[in-house]
Amino acid sequence: HPHLGNRGLRTHEHTFVVQRGDGSERVFLFDNVSDPYQMENVADSRPATVQALSDELKACLKRAGDPWIAGQRP
Repeated sequence: HPHLGNRGLRTHEHTFVVQRGDGSERVFLFDNVSDPYQMENVADSRPATVQALSDELKACLKRAGDPWIAGQRP
């Protein structure tokens, strides 16, 4: 299923991942500066960063023609 699985991006400051399974979607955001081993998911406490990286990821996936983007949820 091309709409399932993981997609993400990494910047110097953050690693952002969206994990999509059958009927579920999980978002992970890690602070690469203060948590280089990615032990703490800070997505819930940084909604603005999640939104910005989500927008950037969607744009990248659209440019690449990735079919995963068609299964996106709001």
